[in-house]
Amino acid sequence: INLGGTANYNQGVPLAVKAVAENTAEVLTKIWDGGNFAFSIDRSSTNTDANTELYRLGLNYANNGAANGYIGFFRGSDGANGYLTLGTSNTERMRISYDGKVGIGTTSPGRTLDVRGDAQILSTSSTGLRIVGGASSEVYMIFGDADDNSMGGMAYNNATNTLDIDCNNGVALSFNSSRNATFAG
Repeated sequence: INLGGTANYNQGVPLAVKAVAENTAEVLTKIWDGGNFAFSIDRSSTNTDANTELYRLGLNYANNGAANGYIGFFRGSDGANGYLTLGTSNTERMRISYDGKVGIGTTSPGRTLDVRGDAQILSTSSTGLRIVGGASSEVYMIFGDADDNSMGGMAYNNATNTLDIDCNNGVALSFNSSRNATFAG
């Protein structure tokens, strides 16, 4: 362990800890595999403004910083409320906001899970998507576009055991608890 200012990370030392000045952005710790790979903790920035990445924990290859796969630790707006990012190839891929919302493909998740882009459920046997709500709540899938994000969908009301299928912002087909259908129009 080297605690004296500068560590030579290319010596193949299994663990190198660098003591750095308070206002220095650089690698703090590396754990080497004896070759080109290391696990590193980097101080990303000395800027303590809101929404600034302060530390990065990740895979370091050939001394290029923790850019291959990493977790970024960001300061929040008031010293609390920080958030985490997960990235690959020095690009953010996923964010966990201060309130627990997870965004994949977005830097500002608006729901508990916010996925921007395609998603896939793939199996070689039976598979499905299950949406479960409370006994008196409604569960739904909504379809839309950028101009109107609720053009159509399906909604099941657990309290009344009814299923509605919407099209163009209105109920087109409704099933009651006896499985009788009512068509609009």
